[in-house]
Amino acid sequence: MGGDTLTITTSTGLNGGTINNGLFDANCTALVNFNGTTFGAVVIAKGQIKLNGCVFNNTASFEHIGSATGTGDGGNTFNGVTTLKNSGTTALRLAVTNADTFNNDVIIKNVSPSGSGNLQLSYGAATYFNGNIEISSTSSFGISFSSQGAGSSILASGKAMSIGSAGFTGTLVIQNFTQTGSTAQTLSISSVLNMTNSTFNGSFTST
Repeated sequence: MGGDTLTITTSTGLNGGTINNGLFDANCTALVNFNGTTFGAVVIAKGQIKLNGCVFNNTASFEHIGSATGTGDGGNTFNGVTTLKNSGTTALRLAVTNADTFNNDVIIKNVSPSGSGNLQLSYGAATYFNGNIEISSTSSFGISFSSQGAGSSILASGKAMSIGSAGFTGTLVIQNFTQTGSTAQTLSISSVLNMTNSTFNGSFTST
């Protein structure tokens, strides 16, 4: 795009190809369906978010809004710092059938005001976290890793999960989660931590 900005304000589907050298800005109240596309451009997207088989080589920010579930099949690779935010009244759901990979830090926020606005990672397949994970929630619905028991999450050696500046209220579900290194993990949450079938090879402290 030669450093320019591509702005989209209506429902859109991206189905293959490459978008480079600029800013891809999708801001709408309808479906924004990412499918099989490679981005060298910075990505900012707001709408009903679905993430399916894309490669993001730059920073990327996704905000799910509205009352329609944002269900992504997975198979995505995120190479830049990535932000995932649920502001909607339904779930933002990743890695339903195919593995996702985060090769940089990921910031995960749930600010859903009502309804059933969970933010669900590793829903049915694996997610590889090769950077740090920062989580925060101001919603009673919280954040989950493998909430259905079918997916799994793998945190790379030397990386940590932490709570963001907004703190954490709601339920944090950590299931089928494996830390491959011995880095100490400390989480301060204000409500419920539900952890099952998970392995932390460093010290784990919840306050």
